[in-house]
Amino acid sequence: MAALIANLDLVIAADSAVAHLAGAIGEPTWVLLPMGDVWRWMLRRSDSSCYPTVRLFRQTSPLVWEPVIANLTQALRGFLSVIRTQRAPPFDSRNMQSTLARGGPGPWEETALPQSRGMECQLVVTGPVR
Repeated sequence: MAALIANLDLVIAADSAVAHLAGAIGEPTWVLLPMGDVWRWMLRRSDSSCYPTVRLFRQTSPLVWEPVIANLTQALRGFLSVIRTQRAPPFDSRNMQSTLARGGPGPWEETALPQSRGMECQLVVTGPVR
């Protein structure tokens, strides 16, 4: 599991073993936390004293996840814009076909996730077009 996590740009998880493992190996990790006393993550903090690469997204009302997902979505858009500028190859139509033919990175594709249980999902998934 650690090897898989180490190959990700970002881990988004609920409070779980995956979140703790990702934080322990220093991978960028965002954890969604329910409202309440989650002692492992301290109180009223958006960072972790144990894992410097972890960012916490907390509920402010019981059973209400929409504001948490909205905050996470906004943060994810910012994260993706940084990733795109660091990794997206310059688009050149002259070599696009040869790049795609050898399986290399090409232009980046965005896909909006479908709606789920009446909650609008605005998360964006990116990856090279193959």
